[in-house]
Amino acid sequence: MVNATGFPGAFAQSTAMVRDGGTIIEVGAFVDMGDEAFNPALMCGRNLTLMGVGGVDLRSSEGTLSLPVRHHGRIRCT
Repeated sequence: MVNATGFPGAFAQSTAMVRDGGTIIEVGAFVDMGDEAFNPALMCGRNLTLMGVGGVDLRSSEGTLSLPVRHHGRIRCT
């Protein structure tokens, strides 16, 4: 799951949408847009991995944003 929206509430939605054992990649949430309610037990209980990519350097986002292209057909995009 790649969350690149930058809006409060979107992170919680991504944790609900990702499959058990999946990975959430949070891209560019480097500006404080408000608090996000999150229960860490959800990550542990569902064996989720969380990766954060910050900054505006294209090199840091290019690989992350290419994931949906590389796995087209294997992942559900909503």
